[in-house]
Amino acid sequence: VPPRLPAPAFVDLPLLPRETILDPLLTNRTQALLYGPRGLGKSFVALGIACAVASGGSFLGWKAARPRRVLYVDGEMAADELRQRLLMFGPPPPLLDLMVTDLDVWNSLDLCHRDGILDLASNWGRPELVVIDNLSSLAGHRRGNPDRWHELQRFLLVQRRVGRSMLLV
Repeated sequence: VPPRLPAPAFVDLPLLPRETILDPLLTNRTQALLYGPRGLGKSFVALGIACAVASGGSFLGWKAARPRRVLYVDGEMAADELRQRLLMFGPPPPLLDLMVTDLDVWNSLDLCHRDGILDLASNWGRPELVVIDNLSSLAGHRRGNPDRWHELQRFLLVQRRVGRSMLLV
């Protein structure tokens, strides 16, 4: 149970200010959702954001102050197509890591289950931004669990508390 605080005590708490990751779009501890109809270019935009943050560059007018570790988790695209798209942004930034489910056809990653979350977190290398592309392919594809989003929600809250940004597509 969170502590009950009088408003004046809450206002006086020594909270760390948010640090901009991609101005003005993302800060540390941001949880953002990129949403739109199928085929509109969400994955391309998400990859552009990931490259800008990892390189300390810019994308669509949004600017990163410095390079940061980024993990891009792709659950749907063919590996060769993802590589083509990545190369459209120039040389791949060294601080950008990718987890591409197309390269591991025997295992599926389901972030609505604890084992999927543990698999992801045990292999991600401490990124400051994690891009999950996309929720429909990486969350909740197992059946029979009516509370399937509960684990993912808890995972996202923990990531915010430790200062990690999450971009969900």
